[in-house]
Amino acid sequence: MYGPTTVTTKGQVTLPQELRIALSVQAGDLALFESVDFENKTATVKIVSTQNIVKKLGGSMKTNKKYLDYNLVRQKAGYLLGKRYEKIAKEWKRS
Repeated sequence: MYGPTTVTTKGQVTLPQELRIALSVQAGDLALFESVDFENKTATVKIVSTQNIVKKLGGSMKTNKKYLDYNLVRQKAGYLLGKRYEKIAKEWKRS
């Protein structure tokens, strides 16, 4: 057992350092609650690393497009998202 931790008013908990090291947990990783036993108030949590997710998914989809560097893809995605939210902001200001 790694010791108790307190739940904050926002429902957040801090994982003890020993547990983070043992599970290789890093900032941005996801905690998935796979099974919950409401009667006994227990849950099974799976930690999913989000580190280098673009690299992990690279080549997983078949396509006839040439390979693109993932940094370039991230830049393009950021640009397109910015344009999308810019349009939404303009529409919101009009109403």
